[in-house]
Amino acid sequence: MSAHENEHISIISAAFAGGVAVAAVGFAATVAVPTTVGRLLAVAAAVAVVSALVPDLRAWLAVTAVGAATFLLAVDGRNDGVPYLAFLGLAAVLGRGQRWMRHLGTRTRTSSPVDR
Repeated sequence: MSAHENEHISIISAAFAGGVAVAAVGFAATVAVPTTVGRLLAVAAAVAVVSALVPDLRAWLAVTAVGAATFLLAVDGRNDGVPYLAFLGLAAVLGRGQRWMRHLGTRTRTSSPVDR
């Protein structure tokens, strides 16, 4: 799917689908990964990938919030997950930055070449 086709996705459906995907990865990590850092890495990777795919800032914020809530629910009771949320936020920003750079690349590629 091209970046131009991605812009026509509904904001609500993108936020919902991204949130469900991130929550599914978070709960799967709860079952499969015994450590807090492993769960964080799984949720952060999911947030970064979905952040690079969602077309709108509001959908991106919703996906990041769902990722943070899922991670906090996935953390064991004896560990505090709040200090790890900065890493999750960094993953969201890196995913959004990748989307921004990809958008700049498509705009540059589609511009007319200079005649020599």
